[in-house]
Amino acid sequence: MRAEDIGDAVRKDPWVVDWKEVGRKTVESGFDRRRIKAMKYTEVEIFLPAGRWLNSSPFAPVLEIPSGGRLTLEVTDAVGVWVSSRGILKVSTSGWIFRPW
Repeated sequence: MRAEDIGDAVRKDPWVVDWKEVGRKTVESGFDRRRIKAMKYTEVEIFLPAGRWLNSSPFAPVLEIPSGGRLTLEVTDAVGVWVSSRGILKVSTSGWIFRPW
């Protein structure tokens, strides 16, 4: 993780790597640390209840959504999960769903 070709995003949050893909390519052709990179993101704007939102990654920052609930998230093809006292959000590039408690 200290190598120069490991990006800052990966150093801050190792959960942004598609480790399944890294493992698959390692089995096929050997280890290459240049494959350890953040997945490609797409920005999605979502309106959610105000409050604190926690990501499933323990490395991701806590989000504070102000009243008005507008939030722009960077999402990938993999489903990301955000939880608050108001409900749960599951989001990917394919779409999103919010389920209140």
